[in-house]
Amino acid sequence: MAKYSIWIVDCGRSSFFSTEHLYGGFYKKGEPASMAMGLAIIKGENRNILIDSGVDTDPVGMQMLNSRGYYDCISPAKAVEMVGLKAGDITDIIITHAHWDHIGAIHCFPNAHFYIQKAEYLTWLEWLTLPPEFSILTRCITQEHFEQLVHLGKDHRLTLLDGPCDNLFPGVHIRTGSGHSIASQMAIIETEHQSYMAVGDAAYAPEGVIRTGDGRYLPTGMSVAAGTMCDMLFTMQAIDRFCEGDISRVLIVHDVETWNRYPSSLKGGHPLAEVCLATGEASRL
Repeated sequence: MAKYSIWIVDCGRSSFFSTEHLYGGFYKKGEPASMAMGLAIIKGENRNILIDSGVDTDPVGMQMLNSRGYYDCISPAKAVEMVGLKAGDITDIIITHAHWDHIGAIHCFPNAHFYIQKAEYLTWLEWLTLPPEFSILTRCITQEHFEQLVHLGKDHRLTLLDGPCDNLFPGVHIRTGSGHSIASQMAIIETEHQSYMAVGDAAYAPEGVIRTGDGRYLPTGMSVAAGTMCDMLFTMQAIDRFCEGDISRVLIVHDVETWNRYPSSLKGGHPLAEVCLATGEASRL
């Protein structure tokens, strides 16, 4: 097994009343809800990997964060320092999908190579060219953020993956699942102790992965989804089968309960969860 340590830093919170945004109108409608802006950090095998770049606290990023009610926000470049890394130490970033809160801090990591699904990239590129009456399709991305991906390609720092692949890095495997976007990708991380799956926005909370008592999946985030509900359900089923009922094996960065699920502590006022440690790795808590 590969030797990886995994942490998740809480980079900001949002509070709201749950409507169709969170559970597709199927669950907790009208109830108070919270959402986190988490950043998953993976260290090992001579690599420092992020799952998504998160969104920066620069003017463009803060405009997006403020408009969605986020508070206590921290830049991902600052967040990685909580585990003893600097932004320049990040070697690789796996982009699950191209929404603003997952690619907004690309510019913060000057030495990283990025990986995204080809179908994801090309679909957004096409949709950005459509006339204004189609703008609802791109309401969760921005021209400025997507241009960062284009520039990465020009600099030969972007790889377009064509479907699932094993061992993108030793013990890190890519799986795909449409629904939240056209070709969202998820990363399976094998460690000495357990295998974990980073799912991006394929799930916002355990209710999006573990079936309810009557055997249903509850689709999450349908109001911001670019794919179909059918695709989302199949993706949720795949995650459910992977974790075999153990939600701790699913890294859900928007779930505020993430920091109660693993050993955690406050670092500079922001919760840090320590999912697992490789042999010889010192705790950051």
